[in-house]
Amino acid sequence: DNGSGGAKDQLYTAAWTTNPAQFAASNVGDLPGGDFVRSAYGEGWFVYFHDDATLRAIRVSDGKYLDAPAPKDFGWVEPRGVVNGEIFATIHFRPPGVGTAYSIARVPIASLGTPKG
Repeated sequence: DNGSGGAKDQLYTAAWTTNPAQFAASNVGDLPGGDFVRSAYGEGWFVYFHDDATLRAIRVSDGKYLDAPAPKDFGWVEPRGVVNGEIFATIHFRPPGVGTAYSIARVPIASLGTPKG
C-alpha cells in the first residue's frame, strides 16, 4: 500500500524457487511509514528511506529494526545496499529538497545499537 491510507505496509520473505507449488512467503512484520521504492537489501537487512533524517533497517530473520540517523548537516537520498556490515546510502546537503546526491555515507550496523521491535 505504501502509505496511501489503506492496508498496512508489510514485509514478506520467501526462499527462492522456480516451482510455484513450493513458493511459501512468510510475513516478517509491519513497516511503519516510509518510501519503499527507495530501498535496498543485503546481508539479511531490508533498508528503506523512512524520512529525510532516518533510514530504517529491518532484520529479515525476525522483523527487528534499527534506525540510522543522517550525518550532521545532511539528509538521506536513498540506501544502495548493505555490504560488510555497513549500510551504504546517498546523501544530500540540508535543507531537504535539494534533490542532488552529493556523496555516499557508510553506516556500520553494529554502531546503531540493539535492534528494537
